[in-house]
Formats: sequence, structure tokens, C-alpha cells
Amino acid sequence: MKPLADHLLIRKESWPTRKAGKIILPDNSEIGKQFSRGEVLAVGPGIFTHNGIQLTPPMKPGDHVIYYITSAIPVICEDEELYLVREPNIVAILELGEFGTVKDI
Repeated sequence: MKPLADHLLIRKESWPTRKAGKIILPDNSEIGKQFSRGEVLAVGPGIFTHNGIQLTPPMKPGDHVIYYITSAIPVICEDEELYLVREPNIVAILELGEFGTVKDI
């Protein structure tokens, strides 16, 4: 599946539930009701301004992001539930930590 315009195809990931030394909010917290975490699988080519300049989303496949749950459009692709989300509804790109793992927030 190839998203169009500024849409991203995302596989939902669960929130971490514990981490030594930091407070982590699980799925049932208020944050977990408004936002979700996922891995970007595909990115659309972007949108064009009225001047004809193409604005491409800064995310790339493999990035891990936080997005508004209410903006996600569920789609089934090869028996897997994925989500289409517009780039403005992505609120953060998670950074990679040691050994290539996503840093828990």
C-alpha cells in the first residue's frame, strides 16, 4: 500500500509500561487515550504549495512516531490492522537509543 499526499502508513505499537528511573504512562492513561505510538511503514510523496513547491513529510519508513489516535484511519492490509495518518497529526518522532532500540519516553 502506497499512501498519497502527506499520509503515512503506520503499524501501531504498545506503550512501554515500566522503566527504571522514569515514569512511563501505560495504554490506559490519559495520554494513551489521546495519542498512540507506531512505526512508519510507508510515506506519501507530500503536498504542493500554491507556488508548486512540494513539501515532503520529514518521516521515513522505519521511524517510530507518536500520533493523535482520533486522526488515524484504520485499514486492513494482508490481515494486519494498520493506520493512515496525515503528517500534521504526527506530534513526535522518537529517537533511537543504544543498540538501535527506540528510547522509551
